[in-house]
Amino acid sequence: MSDHDTAQLLTIQEQIQQTHEYQYKRYITSNNTEDLVKRLKLQEWNSVYEIPEEEINQQWEKFTNIFKTELNYACPLRKTKISGKKTRSQEMKNYQSAKPDLTYFTP
Repeated sequence: MSDHDTAQLLTIQEQIQQTHEYQYKRYITSNNTEDLVKRLKLQEWNSVYEIPEEEINQQWEKFTNIFKTELNYACPLRKTKISGKKTRSQEMKNYQSAKPDLTYFTP
């Protein structure tokens, strides 16, 4: 009797949990960039200038608070699912889509 005559079956049942990972991104377009610039131009920047020059950290904090508020309004963070596929950088896409100049190689 040969050991090749018997079939063997092994069944493993395991419950797989799918986990979705998320990240937050800002989608910056020409439209929301224009909106951000308009909103920043409308800001009252006196509150930054009224802080004495010696208090540069307070000035910076005031400026960044105003800027972040307007940035969050014009270009809000959006929750996006992280996909498993790798993406190429725009530089690589441009490189691969460029057609080589073969004028020197024509017979």
